[in-house]
Amino acid sequence: MHSLLYDSRLNLSTRKVPAMSLQIACIAHHEVYKALSQDACLITQSSQLASDWKRRFALQQQREAYESVHVFSWSAWLARLFQQTSDKVILKEVQEISLWQTHIQQTLPEHIRAGTIRGLASQASQTYALMQHYHIPLDELSTSKQEEAEAFVCWAEAVQQSLLQPEFEDHILLADMPDYLFTAMQNGAELSLPHTIIMDGFETLSPMQQQHLMQYEKSGVTLLQVESSTATPELSLSA
Repeated sequence: MHSLLYDSRLNLSTRKVPAMSLQIACIAHHEVYKALSQDACLITQSSQLASDWKRRFALQQQREAYESVHVFSWSAWLARLFQQTSDKVILKEVQEISLWQTHIQQTLPEHIRAGTIRGLASQASQTYALMQHYHIPLDELSTSKQEEAEAFVCWAEAVQQSLLQPEFEDHILLADMPDYLFTAMQNGAELSLPHTIIMDGFETLSPMQQQHLMQYEKSGVTLLQVESSTATPELSLSA
C-alpha cells in the first residue's frame, strides 16, 4: 500500500468521458500581445508559463509604465473567480496535506514512518483532485473491491467530514472549488469576466475545464487558443 499510484492503478487519467461540443479558434502568437493590451485575459496551463508570458509582454512594451496584464495560470484564474462568489477560504496545500495525513495515520499501524504517511497524503490529495477534474464520484470507487481504492475512499470521506466541523466549516479543498464555482455560475452569480479568454499550454481539456469554458461562452466570452509553432491541431477534448 505504501507505493500506491492511484491515478495509474485506477486509470483515472485515461478514463472515457462524454465528449462536449467545444470548438476553440486559434490566435497567432504575435497577436496575443495586442489582445492583452486590449484587456483580453490569457490563461495558461501552469504558473511557470504564466510568468513567462508576463515577462515577454513586459519586454514588448516600449514605454516604462503600462497597465498590468491579465495573465493567470488555470488554478489562479479559478481562485480569482471563486473570490467573487464565496467567502469560503481555500485550504493551503500544507493544511490540506496535514488533514489527509491525520486521517491516514489513524488507519495504519503505528510502526509506519511519518515520511511514508506524508507521501500517501500527497498522493491521496492529488488523486482526489484528479477525480474532481474527471467528475468521478467516490461511490464509484467504493464498489471496485480493491484494497487501495477502499482505503482511499475511507480517507476521502473522513476529510470531507472534517470540513463540516466548526474548525473548517469556512474552508474548502482546492479540488472542490471548481465545482462550487461552476454551481454558483449556473445559479446566476455575477462574475467579472473578460471579453476574450486566450488559452495556452493545454494539450487536452478535462471535463471540468470544458464545463467551465462552455459556461464562459454562454456568458458571451470569446475563447481563443494560442497557435502552436508546430501547427498542432486545435485543443482536443478528453473523451
